[in-house]
Amino acid sequence: MRKFKVLIVDDVPKNIQLAGSILQKEGYHISFANNGKTALNLTETNDFDLILLDIMMPEMDGFEVCDRLKRRSETREIPVIFLTAKTSTESTIKGFELGAVDYVTKPFNEKELLARVRTHLDLREAQKNLREANATKDKFFSIIAHDLKNPFNALLGLSKLLLQNFDIFEDEKKKHFIEGIFQSSEQGYKLLENLLDWSRMQTGKIKWNPDAIDLY
Repeated sequence: MRKFKVLIVDDVPKNIQLAGSILQKEGYHISFANNGKTALNLTETNDFDLILLDIMMPEMDGFEVCDRLKRRSETREIPVIFLTAKTSTESTIKGFELGAVDYVTKPFNEKELLARVRTHLDLREAQKNLREANATKDKFFSIIAHDLKNPFNALLGLSKLLLQNFDIFEDEKKKHFIEGIFQSSEQGYKLLENLLDWSRMQTGKIKWNPDAIDLY
């Protein structure tokens, strides 16, 4: 299981320390920033799985940071959970409108923080797996549509010529067409076998059976 990377952004060191210690016990890899500008810089060089973002910060508040994150294609999909002492409906709605997925009130409740973080990391992982599955499916259909078309075109063309001209073709020419049909059939069958093997690999249905090999 991979280690999730979480960025904690808060201008109060004690809040970072508290949230960080809670999450580190669960095995998360923690990074931190004490202002919005540093947080944005970190997201340019790191691939974070989730961001815990304080709202009330000097110079650049959490709302502006979240807005900038959601405007960049590289960071748009990172789930943002606001850390806030403000529990007004207005600020909560504004956070959701900017693209945040949740919020946690300060001071932190350890079980609540862990539950919310875990939930959104699981959702992100599920979305990532779904995107990969869709990409694999699209690639699979693309190969079928393109590569399987060639041997079938050859099969149809050669068999049609042979059927239409069977009585006038000499035996040698008939044999030539039959050989072409056989080669195209063999090519299509091998491609189909490769596609099925690839499909089984993508779905984890091929068992891994390593064996020792004497390279010498």
